[in-house]
Amino acid sequence: MERITEPAIKRPPSPSRIAFQHAYIASPQQVDSNLLILLHGLGDTQASFVDLGKQLQRALPQCAVLALRGARTVPLLGGGMWWDAWDPLGEMLPASAQNPSAFIEDCHTLLDELRMCGWQSEHVHLLGFGQGATAALEGTHAWCRANKRLLGSVVAVCGGMLSVSEGGGAGRGGAVRRESAGQKFEMCCKPCEHPCADTSGPSPTTHTPVS
Repeated sequence: MERITEPAIKRPPSPSRIAFQHAYIASPQQVDSNLLILLHGLGDTQASFVDLGKQLQRALPQCAVLALRGARTVPLLGGGMWWDAWDPLGEMLPASAQNPSAFIEDCHTLLDELRMCGWQSEHVHLLGFGQGATAALEGTHAWCRANKRLLGSVVAVCGGMLSVSEGGGAGRGGAVRRESAGQKFEMCCKPCEHPCADTSGPSPTTHTPVS
């Protein structure tokens, strides 16, 4: 099997080609072995996750960081969100009424752009909190199904999949098994009890590869 050689230093994504404002932090050792994409919670911005990314790079010196800001703005309060979480009257929408399809399309564009920048998909990792966790899961799952490829990993903190919680899916406190890009996953959904949990989306979902 032919081995694909990656450039040691990759270029950051072009702002004109993706929908998200972002901050890109090159790897401290100037060897971009992996890319960590950070997705903030509801009403936050990429700025707080830039500090998190720099802290993580102390232990991961060959990891570049891409901190994204949600493409939509929270009404009245400011800050970013990945898709609409409020109705026109300012009431929080239930998870069943939230539609991440526009974000998923933008996520596809981002991941395709990263491949053009020299990143192999298995070296791209996502970490999200709250609504950003749901975004990371939904975007990863849709892209992997469409491209028949796997990303390196996805970590979801205090967030779960909207698509799992609908129509007999896992929902709260359940579990479901499905196949994604040729690999089986077991999704276990458990309510998040952390006091700062973002309650805009469904319960957290953890992905564990199973044989």
